[in-house]
Amino acid sequence: MAGDLEGLTCAWCGKALANCTIRREFCGAKCRQAFYTARARAERIAARQGRKCLWCEGQIPAEARDGVIFCSKICRSKAQADMAKERRTCQNCGKSFRGHGERFCSHPCYAASRRKRHPKTCPVCQVVFKPHRVEQICCSWACASPGKRQLSDISCGYCGKVFRPKRSETRFCCRSCARRARNGGNHG
Repeated sequence: MAGDLEGLTCAWCGKALANCTIRREFCGAKCRQAFYTARARAERIAARQGRKCLWCEGQIPAEARDGVIFCSKICRSKAQADMAKERRTCQNCGKSFRGHGERFCSHPCYAASRRKRHPKTCPVCQVVFKPHRVEQICCSWACASPGKRQLSDISCGYCGKVFRPKRSETRFCCRSCARRARNGGNHG
């Protein structure tokens, strides 16, 4: 049996185990502790393989501790800044995103929304039309003018005829009344 124990070496440092009376793997407590510590560390590293960063989805180093969810300090700070923003819905594509008052998730969505011109109904004449601009409300200037300017009927400053002015500063019903009033002509 003693011959069976000759030629054994320490599993950690590789030193020959001389004068062994029982089967041993290590030459001492320090080598045993170092071996099991290294083996546990290797198992932890193997278990951590394939972890992905929550921000950039890049590979997290296997040596990083268990609770790490970002691959770098840069990704962590970007994620923290993003979390400070409130959750919103893009008005163009409907995708959920975080922002500070933005209506669109990206510039391409903003640009696409500016190009969209859905048919609208004119509130004045009830005609369905395709607007030239996204913010266009009425189908034409004729319909837009009464909607913008709610001017009441007035009487002409020269002939007394009642009319609806197109501008607030208008005082005469026509150019000829304005010209006569300016020239001091008699009403005739």
